[in-house]
Amino acid sequence: MKPIKYKAYIREYDRIAEVEQLELLANGEVQSIVVSDWETTDNTYRFTKGQFELMELTGYLDDNQNEVYSGHILKCGAKHNVKVLHNLQAKVVWDKQYATHGIVHPKEGFFPLWNIYDYEIIGNAY
Repeated sequence: MKPIKYKAYIREYDRIAEVEQLELLANGEVQSIVVSDWETTDNTYRFTKGQFELMELTGYLDDNQNEVYSGHILKCGAKHNVKVLHNLQAKVVWDKQYATHGIVHPKEGFFPLWNIYDYEIIGNAY
């Protein structure tokens, strides 16, 4: 079982921060998050819905042993039936239909992370 861990892109500061706490509504929707100051102090800050984009840990590591989160951009290869697609660059997303994280190729469709290879994080969508 993968650990439950989040990062968030904080729009106002154009930064990604580790999420310390999620604050949920009764229906399970994320209302706000709490993050620690990522540079100078041990202060914590609360951001409400609309001020951040949540990034969920996928449970996978890239080839450099970095944790992969939703919202990351990967450079990778993928297998599609018999043909192999090389040098794909795509954003990591959650797919409700397959109930897993993966990437979406514009022509070939969804690839779960377990069906791609040789991947590394080259950036994020933010």
